[in-house]
Amino acid sequence: MKKIRFRICIMAIFLCAMTACQKELPTERPEETLKTDNSKAIIGGQPTSIQTVPYQVNVNGSGGGVIIGDRWIVTAAHVVQSFVNSPGGVSIIAGDSKVTGTPESTRQLRNADAVILHPSWQNAQEFDIALIRLSQPLTFNLGVQPIAYSIPSDPLAVNNLAYVSGWGLIRFDGFDSFGRPTGLQTNNLFGTNVRIADLANPRIVWTSSTSGSQQAPCIGDSGGPLTVNFPNMGKVLVGVVNGWGDCNVGQKGYARISNYADWILDVTGIGRYDILGVNQFCNSGTYTVSGLPSGAVVTWSASPTAYAQLTTTGSTALLTYNSFGEVVLTAHITNNGVSIGTATKKVISGDIFVGEIYGAPDNVMLCPGSTVDLNFSGPAATWSVLNGTILSQSGNNIRVSVGSALAGTTAVQAIFSDGCGRERVVQKTIVISSDQNCGGGGVTM
Repeated sequence: MKKIRFRICIMAIFLCAMTACQKELPTERPEETLKTDNSKAIIGGQPTSIQTVPYQVNVNGSGGGVIIGDRWIVTAAHVVQSFVNSPGGVSIIAGDSKVTGTPESTRQLRNADAVILHPSWQNAQEFDIALIRLSQPLTFNLGVQPIAYSIPSDPLAVNNLAYVSGWGLIRFDGFDSFGRPTGLQTNNLFGTNVRIADLANPRIVWTSSTSGSQQAPCIGDSGGPLTVNFPNMGKVLVGVVNGWGDCNVGQKGYARISNYADWILDVTGIGRYDILGVNQFCNSGTYTVSGLPSGAVVTWSASPTAYAQLTTTGSTALLTYNSFGEVVLTAHITNNGVSIGTATKKVISGDIFVGEIYGAPDNVMLCPGSTVDLNFSGPAATWSVLNGTILSQSGNNIRVSVGSALAGTTAVQAIFSDGCGRERVVQKTIVISSDQNCGGGGVTM
């Protein structure tokens, strides 16, 4: 079957020149005028529930996106290209099977604070992928869940059964005299099975129908998910919709996620699986892994062990405070005895911020009896001086006279309560010269 590589972004650019639109077609129509046809779907599919595809989101009413973390959505670059410099103009609907109407209890609305296009994208189908960072995190529930994304070692193969979903056209009638698409769009979420047809291009996945009638994404489905159910891993995101041509015939293209896995990790810090939980805790923090397939087993480790105690219950980890420091928490994931991935997260045990004492020059010995002005950059502190004298103090500023003995040291301590309510001490040691000809006095700034 001949591949139809005509891209919707070309058509959308033409139409935007005519109508000054800023969204991917077909949604220059107001949402309230969207029609519903429950007899057909995303070209040849069926209505589906958001709880079947809880990783799916609607982007600006004109495209789709996929949840890979509580603040990260992957989509097609051409869906959000107009918002790189104004990311607040991107809004997403998560947790709802309908764009409009009575909201489901799992529905959440969010705006973006960053839109990041793949740096190699040049308004072509290759590299047509982007990341949306949300201004506020999503709350995961039955209708809002992240999905694990594909990496190069995954067993994606021609003839794999896959699934695509979205709110795009469910009937495509061609283009009018102005080059605009005509057809029927849905207010309901639809999905269909498709089959992996061609993997010759490492950056694109092509799909075909599973039967004699056409099954495919269409206009308005851009950025939406293509998933495959891999053995031991469950559903994995293998593509995002980014091109089709005539929706009624031909194979359809998607950005091949495994090709962009390193880029996604570099930008978001999220691997195939993501550890969910706080980045810092005072007393303890609880952690789970997102996107786990059924039957998966998680083995946890934490390093270094001096900063926090690790206890586990099933796939849940608990870190309990021992001392201040950064802990690297790692989840090793297996299924049926087969390793399917790891996830890591850096966590701060306690309040690691301590501040510093400034004023006395480092690696310089002062003469006995010298006067030095010091400042502590942390929270409000009290001062203690060992082998020296406090001459004056104002808040976190202090003037100290160092000890009078040659070759000694003066220890200056700032004592304060950190953000977790624990007493902390920061110390600066001033070295006194052993030179008997060293003249005391003066102020060191």
